[in-house]
Order: sequence, then structure tokens, then C-alpha cells
Amino acid sequence: IADQAILIPNYLLIEKEFGIKHAQVGAVSSIFIVIGAVSAILWGYWVDKYSRKQLLVFGVLVGEIPCFLTAFTQNYIQLFLVRALTGMGIGVILPVGYSLLGDYFPPQERGKIAGWFISAVTLGYLLGAVLAATIGPRLSWRYPVILCSTPNFILVPFFHFLAKEPVRGGTESEIKELVSSGVAYLYKVKLRDFKRIISIRTNLFLNLQSIPGCILWGILPTWVITFIAKEKGFTITTATVIVLIFAMARIGGNLCGGYVGDHLYKRSPIQQINFC
Repeated sequence: IADQAILIPNYLLIEKEFGIKHAQVGAVSSIFIVIGAVSAILWGYWVDKYSRKQLLVFGVLVGEIPCFLTAFTQNYIQLFLVRALTGMGIGVILPVGYSLLGDYFPPQERGKIAGWFISAVTLGYLLGAVLAATIGPRLSWRYPVILCSTPNFILVPFFHFLAKEPVRGGTESEIKELVSSGVAYLYKVKLRDFKRIISIRTNLFLNLQSIPGCILWGILPTWVITFIAKEKGFTITTATVIVLIFAMARIGGNLCGGYVGDHLYKRSPIQQINFC
């Protein structure tokens, strides 16, 4: 997840080195986000058909190899292409992560678990931003990219050999007893299921409101550090610290929302929805 922010604090350095403008750097960020979003749908489809542990291993490698190669790009086209490929790998995190957590924990605990999960995602983003802001201006924007991507090649084998694939549906109250007795949950998602999923009005409205709602969160994380540094005269490091303060508040909101959501869910699922 640190990959998402590993270039952002050093956009001005990248623009200067490659002789490009804000719009071109923005295109790099846009392709990263768009490819990540589209690939997340594919990853989500595969999550319901294949081993999630193996998909996560594969997806991380798909993202981290081009992320590592980002440090060795020599021109704008190369940078654009490797960031697009990195976005494809990043798209695996949320579909696989939520699916695994859904089978590790029962519905009554998923709110707080989701809160911790999203907080970890935010911390990863912050780690990337801090590395880039502290090392990039002093050495090169390339070094943080290497530092960010290299540990994954060590951690992936550990995850592969140590993580356990949970039983599908093992924590769902409707089928928990059947699964515990040895009955396997064999249903595999089909493409036609997407039509049924989107025909449910709750799903449809959630997705429709997310589109305009996410525009702001595509702009702010991408450009706010550059804006504070260039327009307000702060150093990149100081601008990143300012953003860090707001991000820490977001982590607090994630955790609070998760615990409150679980509490309300135990009383009534409707109360949880109203709270959101």
C-alpha cells in the first residue's frame, strides 16, 4: 500500500528530471488509480473462484515487480507504463483482504476488523509518503521506491508458507454448522451474478454515491503535498507532516467507526446503516 504514495511527495523532483508538467504527472497517478480500480473488479471475481492466499501472493508480485522497476525508469513513457502495472497489483489488496477477513471473523466483529484493516492501509500510505519526503529531496526520489518495494519480496514467501486459507463460509451463521460438520461450500461466482448484484438497489446506490464521493479523495492525496510545498512555500518534508496529521485523524475515525458499527450491529443492523 505504501506504493500509492511513494512518488507523490517528489512530484516536483520527477517533473524536473524528466522535463514534464503537472498534467503529465497527473496522468501517471490517474492511470495507477484507474487500472487499480478496474483490476479490483477482476481480482474480486477471481477471489470467489480460486485460492485467496495464492491470489494475494500473485497479486503482490504483479504490483511489486513493476514498483521496484520504477526506480530504474529513464523517461516518462517508462514511468507511465510501470505505474500502470503497479496499479494492477494494488487492485488485489481490498478484494482479497475483505474476503479473507470475512471468513476469519464472524459478522459481529467485522466492523472493528475492517477498521483495523483500513487503518493499516492508511499507515502503509503514510509510510510511503514519509519515506519519499525524507529521503527523496536529500538523495533521489528513486531510493524510497526501492526501500518500499524490496521488503515485499521477503514477506511474500513468509505469507505463502505461514498463512492459512480460511474455510469459505465458516463464520456465516446461516451455514456455520454445516461447514463445521464437513460440508464444503462449493458455489463459485459466475459472470451473470454481477447483473443480480447490481440489481439490488442498496448495492446500486452505494456504488453510484461512491463515484462522485471518491473524486475528492483522488485529488487530495495526489496533489495536496505538492500544493502545500509549491503554493504555500513549505518544504516537502513539512508538507508531508501536515498531511500526516490529517491522516492520523482518519485512522482514529476508522477505528472508532469500526467499534461503534459493531456495537450497533449487535443491537440492529439497521442502526449500523443509519450510523453510516
